[in-house]
Amino acid sequence: MSLSQPVEESLVLLQKHIQMLGDIPNVTKAGFMNIADHMGDFSASFASGASRAITIRERIGVNNSELGLTDLRHNLRQIYREITGVFQSIKSLVKDKESFSSSMEQIADWGMRLEQDAHLPLMVDQVRGQGKEELERQTLAAIIDSLMRQMRPLVHEVSSCTQEASDIMNHLTRRIVADLDTSNHSLTVLKGHTASTLKRMSAGVQNLLKNCTLVESQSDSVNEIIFEMVQAMQYDDISSQRISHVITALQKAMEKLQSLGTAEDPQTNLRWFILVIRICGEQLRGINTDLVAAVNDMHHHLTRISDVAEGQKNAVSLAQSLSMELRKDCAEISYHLHILLRLGVFDEDLSSDVLKTLSKAENAVFQAKRALDMLSMTCERLEHLVMGLDTSRNGRLENLARSVSAIAMIVKQEGKERHAQLMQAVDKLQAITMFFSEKTTPKVMRTHSLLRRLPMLLQQIEATNNDIRAMMNENLSGSRTVGIQIMLLSAEMDFHNTIERELNRIMEQLAMTTEKVATGTLATELGGNLHEMAREFEDLASMYTMDSERRAHGDALGGDADLFGESTGSDDEIELF
Repeated sequence: MSLSQPVEESLVLLQKHIQMLGDIPNVTKAGFMNIADHMGDFSASFASGASRAITIRERIGVNNSELGLTDLRHNLRQIYREITGVFQSIKSLVKDKESFSSSMEQIADWGMRLEQDAHLPLMVDQVRGQGKEELERQTLAAIIDSLMRQMRPLVHEVSSCTQEASDIMNHLTRRIVADLDTSNHSLTVLKGHTASTLKRMSAGVQNLLKNCTLVESQSDSVNEIIFEMVQAMQYDDISSQRISHVITALQKAMEKLQSLGTAEDPQTNLRWFILVIRICGEQLRGINTDLVAAVNDMHHHLTRISDVAEGQKNAVSLAQSLSMELRKDCAEISYHLHILLRLGVFDEDLSSDVLKTLSKAENAVFQAKRALDMLSMTCERLEHLVMGLDTSRNGRLENLARSVSAIAMIVKQEGKERHAQLMQAVDKLQAITMFFSEKTTPKVMRTHSLLRRLPMLLQQIEATNNDIRAMMNENLSGSRTVGIQIMLLSAEMDFHNTIERELNRIMEQLAMTTEKVATGTLATELGGNLHEMAREFEDLASMYTMDSERRAHGDALGGDADLFGESTGSDDEIELF
């Protein structure tokens, strides 16, 4: 018995469908493999970014150095302490100078008054022409006059030397006080600027650390997304099995259709064929729905990775901005350090000039002391000579001798006090010199040393900052590349559209095929007892390995039909594989 034309046409069409369905797993595999090939690149890109972020965090926070800011902050604080110590030393010097100058001026005034009092008429003139018997008195008067001439330069030297010592100290303090005022003001301003700059740098470094931590967490997020994508891509294997089962069912349906001419009960074969076609249509509809859902899921995952890449790009861009601000702040600190070197207290000649000036003042005091010692000895001789001079018969000589005695007495009595003042002045100058030499000068030298060292530290900070910026540029490049790759990959993910159109066409043609081959009372019989009819398909149902296939089979037979003619249980009782 030959087959009818509708049956022949259905067989040809089914063969085409089988060939088409056989090609679909290759298309879906190629489509999903295209995504899988890029997943490794995405994971590697974000892993590299996280590795660079970890490296940056380690370089920033090694020994809690904050990119070297801890050492920089410590050195600057030490510099400020040393400079403040120098300022205190200078203030102490100025304070000590006040009492020193006051003492020297007192001695100078005393010497000037004594010098004025020492300008007396010559005693020789008072006894001249008194006769030969006055020769002895004339000789004594001449000796006294000679001592008075020697005394006046000594008095003048005491006065001038003490005045010179006072002038030397006044000149020194005028200079250093002017430098101190300027330097103190400059230091206060610079300290405020430097503190705010360091605070800004520290905040920038902390934000940089936060961005590095964010980059690390973004890498972890991408790994989670990729893991979800790997799980979602199991659809490819599952769909291949389902299509394989559909192909097997269609092949059996073709066998039933081909055997219509020789079958003992052609109506049963035909009914089997039509119901299998209906079941295959339901299976293909489920496969198509799952395919679209899987591709949409992949798009969603790629969009999430793209969002992470965009977030990383923003984080890296912000980190780059922080790095550039850090670079500007390093330049700002360098400028402040240069300004510090220009402060008056760091004049290269300051220490040597102060010490030289103190030495000059000390020499002047020593000269005044020697002159005072000579003056005291001279006055002692004058006092003895005047006591031996007979002035009883000469009133003018008596008055003059009384004046000389008064001068000698003043030197004898007040000279001891002036001598003690000069000794105290020497001790004061020596103490000032010792303090300045042992305390102040080393502070200046240490500050100079620190100021020379800090530019090297800033260079290290800048070098590390440049490395960080270079690594951030690599991260930024990687994020941009990932974003572009995802954009291109998303645009290429259109393979499912072709498959969806083909599956819809196959399902439509399968439905038309059942209409062509269904004749007579077959359509009525197809609406009979589905539970009884389901028993005829135990061989078909037994090849299903997935719950979704069994559900589609049951739906095609009426939704509540038992696939094996037995009562249905829960989903947990179904063995999927």
